[in-house]
Amino acid sequence: MTTKKTTGDGFKAQEAATQTIDAALKAGKEGVDVFLKEGTDAAAKGFEKAVTMSRDAAGTAARQFDDISTAGKSSIQATMASSDAWLSGVEKLSGYATKATQELLNEGIQASQAILGAKNPQEAAQLQTEYMQKGWSRFLDETTKLGELSVQAATGMFEPLNAQIGAAMDRWTKPAA
Repeated sequence: MTTKKTTGDGFKAQEAATQTIDAALKAGKEGVDVFLKEGTDAAAKGFEKAVTMSRDAAGTAARQFDDISTAGKSSIQATMASSDAWLSGVEKLSGYATKATQELLNEGIQASQAILGAKNPQEAAQLQTEYMQKGWSRFLDETTKLGELSVQAATGMFEPLNAQIGAAMDRWTKPAA
């Protein structure tokens, strides 16, 4: 009967050890489950944060690219407007100079004809003096007008460029939003 007792006690001890092992395995499994769940949650949060940061960085990069693209486009437009203004100014200058030259030539021809048709040398000298005085006055007027047209052409040429430079300086000096 002692054998039975030993077997019964051994069975109880084995059963107790099995229960302890099962409890330890269950606790270990629960610990692993908790660890995996917390690790997965942490990984998911980290991934979400990384995705959010990536999206923010991509948005910032896109905005910066748009700013650079817009600035480049604005620079090209300012350069074209400047060129157009310069060409328009040169065209006005050229037209005015051509017109003034034609008028001066016509006046010179008329003065020459009048001088050649003079009745005496005194009248010829008088006509020559009047032509020279009128010519000098006209020269001063024409030079002033050509100077004004030149200033207008240069001002018109630099206005779009100055505006673009000012806009660029504003963009570069303002704090990032």
